[in-house]
Amino acid sequence: MKPTLLILLILSSAMVHGQLVKLSGRVTSTRLEPLALVTVKINGTSLGVVTNEAGYYEFMLEQGDYKITASLIGFRSLAVAVTVSNTGIEQNIILEEEEATSLSEVVVSGKARDRSREIIRNVIHRKEEIQAAAGPYSVKIYIKAVQEDSSQI
Repeated sequence: MKPTLLILLILSSAMVHGQLVKLSGRVTSTRLEPLALVTVKINGTSLGVVTNEAGYYEFMLEQGDYKITASLIGFRSLAVAVTVSNTGIEQNIILEEEEATSLSEVVVSGKARDRSREIIRNVIHRKEEIQAAAGPYSVKIYIKAVQEDSSQI
């Protein structure tokens, strides 16, 4: 009787320990508009999801304490500590928009000349001199080929 009770206790505790519960929520702006494509990550793990068009995200996690980070371009990232219990948790996140920063005007100017035309003119002008420097050349070559004659005899 005792060994079977012990085995049942061990199996039930292992099943409770490995049980996954839902961590979900919605990411919105300060105007309570849903934000799509927000990256929501569980810090310290490789887990991460992207919110859907309605701003919802969902993780299946074991019970415990986690820190989640939500980030989106144009908004300040936000890290939130959550405790996932055996019933799961819904954690809504509100992201603040970043302040717009304007950059001053930058003017780029160049003073270097395009030397390509000058080089081409110089080569054309010195064409005879360049060809004379190369001198005559000859080559010995062997080509294996098949020659066909289509004329009739």
